Amino acid sequence: MLLEEEKEVVNRGIDNANKLIAWYNERLASLEKRTRLLNKGMVTLDTAVHDQKLNYLRAHVSELNRRITSLMESSEHGFPTHSNLQVKTQMPQPSDDRAHYLQRQNRMLCQELVDKDRIIDELRRERTKATEAQRTVIRRIQPQRNTAIGAPRPSALVRPALHQTTETYSTGDIPVKVHNTLM
Repeated sequence: MLLEEEKEVVNRGIDNANKLIAWYNERLASLEKRTRLLNKGMVTLDTAVHDQKLNYLRAHVSELNRRITSLMESSEHGFPTHSNLQVKTQMPQPSDDRAHYLQRQNRMLCQELVDKDRIIDELRRERTKATEAQRTVIRRIQPQRNTAIGAPRPSALVRPALHQTTETYSTGDIPVKVHNTLM
């Protein structure tokens, strides 16, 4: 009875292992296809999204490999009484992967910073050239404007106020309209 159940567990493990191998092969085929398309320039690679997917895949595959290795070694060394007592494997620890990831991320961010600094410098040079070109055009136009008119004219024209005498009418408390105002 128990042996049959163990056999079923092992057979399910084999089925899942075969599915896992097929999945790994599909991933490899997909990677080869994306590499070919990327080399032809047909698709772009968004590094941020790709890094997130890679980190997710790395974490899960590392954990799966650790568990599989632990399972295989535990059957060689006997059965542990608790999962905390299992034999520690010599698999690379997640901190090593994390340090490698952080170093790669740092290099990528530094390169991105250098590229953006280069773009900013180029834009500043273009802005300086455009400003100088505008000033040159203004200097060429400004003397022509002064000679065409004759003398510079003020920027605002001020007209003198008209002084008119108005008659005031007093009708008591009733306001009277004189020259569009109420008095």
